[in-house]
Amino acid sequence: MPLNRFHTPLFKCYKQLVICLGVFYSLSPSNCQAQSNKPWANPILIHGSSFANIMQQLYLTGNYEMMLMLTAKESRVLHGDSLILRYYQNMQFSYKIQLVSHSRKGNKYQLIYKSKIDATVVRLKVDIIVESDTARVILPLYMNESKHYYFGYL
Repeated sequence: MPLNRFHTPLFKCYKQLVICLGVFYSLSPSNCQAQSNKPWANPILIHGSSFANIMQQLYLTGNYEMMLMLTAKESRVLHGDSLILRYYQNMQFSYKIQLVSHSRKGNKYQLIYKSKIDATVVRLKVDIIVESDTARVILPLYMNESKHYYFGYL
């Protein structure tokens, strides 16, 4: 009787034990990242969508007041609520967007989206700050310089 065939059941048991321990370790609370119970604090994933996708849905449904509520305090102080509401009402934001990258510095995020506007592929930049556990968009300093009304571009 060959030696390796004699220990096969023991080897299978050992292999299954190692796999089970690996799975249990990876699922242990100390190894998992803490999930926030505040879904609006992560602009990359808010209820299955990214921040700009949610802003786009608010734009498409005409919910400009909610868009204003999701605007950073510094932008609201700098531009004023009436100018921002007019900006949201006049912007063109009905094109398809796709999140391609993001970066984070403290409580500020920068999301980069790819889109096709007027048959040209462009990258849209959306700056976001997390205030009071809610992601809010930071509007550009010169909002109306572009022929397109959107949050920013590269």
